[in-house]
Amino acid sequence: MNFDPTTALILGICGLIGLVTWIWLIVLAFKKSVSWGLFVLLAPFLLGFITVMVASTAMAAGGGTSLMYIITAATMLPFLVFGFKYFREVKIPLVLYILVNITSAYYTNDMMNSLGMNEMMAIQQDLISGKITEEEAQQRMLEWAEKLEQSGMLSEQDQRDLRAMRELSEQNQQTGNRTPDFVPRADEENEADKYDTYAEAEKRQKESQRRLREKLAARAKDKSRYQIKENKPSYFKVSFFKIKNYVGREVKITGTNGAVHIGTLTKVLDGENRLIMSKSVKNGRFDFTLHRSDIKLILVRK
Repeated sequence: MNFDPTTALILGICGLIGLVTWIWLIVLAFKKSVSWGLFVLLAPFLLGFITVMVASTAMAAGGGTSLMYIITAATMLPFLVFGFKYFREVKIPLVLYILVNITSAYYTNDMMNSLGMNEMMAIQQDLISGKITEEEAQQRMLEWAEKLEQSGMLSEQDQRDLRAMRELSEQNQQTGNRTPDFVPRADEENEADKYDTYAEAEKRQKESQRRLREKLAARAKDKSRYQIKENKPSYFKVSFFKIKNYVGREVKITGTNGAVHIGTLTKVLDGENRLIMSKSVKNGRFDFTLHRSDIKLILVRK
């Protein structure tokens, strides 16, 4: 929407002066004491929040714009309490703060009235309470938008949206009293009565089974795609006397009792005819010893 540039300028100036005087009063309050500073800093937000929450029902009832003054007064109350107590020290920022807030509230309320906010909220409340139907509410909204269009406050995009809304409303009114084409006559048989759900379900089940058979047949033709190839390690046989040449390699030793040991050969004790092997476990490395008399077969991984 296009707003009055004069009103926008006044609100901008009031907002700037209000920000300066707001900071000015907070600084003066902290100079008096920390408690006064926190009171002036935090209390306006708390009171404004409480006022909005309490006044929400009244805003829904169509009194939203008039509550602008109530919210403004609630947020100004901590500054007024502090200002009247220390009026001589803070009279300049206090008076400026009061004037710009009253001016801002007045022009904001006037701008909302010019936009028809009260009328729009009244339409909403009448619709919720059941006093009017959706069609009547839509008609009143169109009349409200037309007033805005005639006042020149709507932008080109808003005007295009309004025309589209009006065309849609006219189409709904034209088709509202006409019997839809899809409603069958009394002497006609409804197509839904001819629909056999069991036959349709059986048809879909047969189609699913056919697709499954095709997938299984394609998979059977190309089994290599679905086979997992395992790369098994290869070993070669080594005698006990040559095993010392393979220290540090992975070996696979079969004992005389049939037990198989796989690990890394770490040391060969010639004088004692023993092998020391290591194996990685979850918590580190595990070393174990095998005697020559307990060894049946020694394999070294390639």
